[in-house]
Amino acid sequence: MFLYTLRGGIDQWRGLPRQWGHGWDSYAVRSTSFFGRSLVRENIAFGVRAIDHEDPRYFPLGQGSRWARVRYAIERTFLVKNDSGGTMPAYSLFVSAYTAPFIAQQWRPEHFTSSHPFKVGSARIGIAVGSDVFQEFWPDLKRKLKLDRRLHGLHVGG
Repeated sequence: MFLYTLRGGIDQWRGLPRQWGHGWDSYAVRSTSFFGRSLVRENIAFGVRAIDHEDPRYFPLGQGSRWARVRYAIERTFLVKNDSGGTMPAYSLFVSAYTAPFIAQQWRPEHFTSSHPFKVGSARIGIAVGSDVFQEFWPDLKRKLKLDRRLHGLHVGG
């Protein structure tokens, strides 16, 4: 939710789209628009995964050189596991990344063209790559910083 309000705040500051005006109500519309785009994208991805039996989870390699792990993470963004344990193209990533911006453009003001849907979809794929690379190295970083013990102490009753 924080990212939606942050993106809404940035657009509010920039006054984009200008047709939505200024004030708290305009800020709410901008933030809700980002939430709506995400909701549409995730529902499209879910539908595609249900049809073609993709498993969207990331399974870390966890060993090997850094470059091998980065390469693995990037590959796993575009290749996912299926129900039989094999790999297949991540159709849901592509369909949702490029379809959702076209749908979201329908509720935005008529002449608003500063975020071309193809550009938005490509950025979404870049974010997915970054997320998988992060997930590959997060366990190592947690271990190195001894965050498991620190985070465990934050649990209720801990």
